[in-house]
Amino acid sequence: MDDYSADVLIRQFEEFCQQDVLSGKASAVPTAVVAQSPFLAASIEYHTGRPVPHVRPLAPYVSATYQANSSTVLVLCARTRLMMSHNCRGLFRAGARLLPRGRKLRLPPGDQDVVHGYSFQEVAQFEATVLVPWNIAVTTFHELYAMHMPMFIPDTLWLARLWPKQMTSYGRSHPNLHRQMRPNDRHPTPYPSLDFLSRDFLTMVYWAKSFSGLDLPGVQRFTSIPDLLLGLEEVDLEQISREMALETAKAREEVVPFWSSLVGVLSAPLNVSPDCEGAQPSARPTDSE
Repeated sequence: MDDYSADVLIRQFEEFCQQDVLSGKASAVPTAVVAQSPFLAASIEYHTGRPVPHVRPLAPYVSATYQANSSTVLVLCARTRLMMSHNCRGLFRAGARLLPRGRKLRLPPGDQDVVHGYSFQEVAQFEATVLVPWNIAVTTFHELYAMHMPMFIPDTLWLARLWPKQMTSYGRSHPNLHRQMRPNDRHPTPYPSLDFLSRDFLTMVYWAKSFSGLDLPGVQRFTSIPDLLLGLEEVDLEQISREMALETAKAREEVVPFWSSLVGVLSAPLNVSPDCEGAQPSARPTDSE
């Protein structure tokens, strides 16, 4: 992104923030700035200096729930030509041969950019999923969690190694991706350059920790493919699914009232004078809502 594009984007963002009801602003055109993940919220603050709240997606449009009727574990990884090398895929295949008779791993076919090509109902019938995130704010995670699908995800160190594989494809078209749009000395760490893995690895680990899904109940981390295979044998998948269902219900109780209150504020009539000065929203989300 060149300087001109960055200036335009910052100006548009500032105009949007001037009408942000979550910041206590009053405007004839009320808006709200909300990120869907800790990583995106931190990224926005890094580039603009403005803190932005993040609210976990619930993916209520997912119309299926976990009901395994096979012994196949689905390995999910889009953009496999970047995220899953032939050597890595070979290790998965070798590991799959060590699984008990009857259990299988279904790997992504070829070097495709599709996630899996299945409907939600079809995914819900797999025994479990292995999600190799192709970015730190991947929506597929929330969709799988909404159906209470047992998930195995690489740990933070593995995510930190995967992240530059995806981001360097952006970096080639946007060579200044790691540059801040606006100086922000308060932020604890810069973006990694994405060109020097050994030098920037600790910075990548910092940002990889923003993948909040690792901390949710039921999500299983693995440090290696042998660790994954062992976990598939030792954990109670049905119990994991029940834990995810309880967490989803709890999150719904917290998140739905927030959005209901916010939508009420954004759609409420405004007390606006003819010249639109002194516009005041008739309602505002409260701490108790």
